[in-house]
Amino acid sequence: MDFTFFPFGNAYYQIKSCPGGAYDHNTRMCWNAACNQTSAPDDCFSGTLICQHDEPECYANRVEACAIQHYPNVTQYLGFINCYESQNEPSNSTLQQCANQMNMKSSELTDCASSKEGLALDSINAKATCLLPGGHASTPWPVLNGVVVQSGLLEAICSAYTGTNKPATCN
Repeated sequence: MDFTFFPFGNAYYQIKSCPGGAYDHNTRMCWNAACNQTSAPDDCFSGTLICQHDEPECYANRVEACAIQHYPNVTQYLGFINCYESQNEPSNSTLQQCANQMNMKSSELTDCASSKEGLALDSINAKATCLLPGGHASTPWPVLNGVVVQSGLLEAICSAYTGTNKPATCN
């Protein structure tokens, strides 16, 4: 099965054709419509990033993107993300605790999230999110083997699994 996680949520970049200030669902849908194409306008994936829950969410998304980038083992980065997301508002202490739990260096994640690399990962995840099948109407927006899963994610994963030892949760 093909699994990818894009930590971007309902964020969008402020663009000329969809003006606005604070987060607005209609502006996000305008951004998605303007930028949901392989040759999107230049300003679609750069400039001011607007997150639904303000800068702390943008930072948390970058931390998670950095975890995926620096620790590509899916079990490791998903373990970190699950731990980090289990807090309603992830904090630096949560980041350190979860990084230690998953044998990651918290300083590597914070350095990445606070750098040009983190901003570049935002842009990569914005492009991927914008081009999701169906236009990314909400979050979460799980896509399994190229198909949006509207409900029953666990059942869909278990059904798609073709390995020899199905996880116990699938039995």
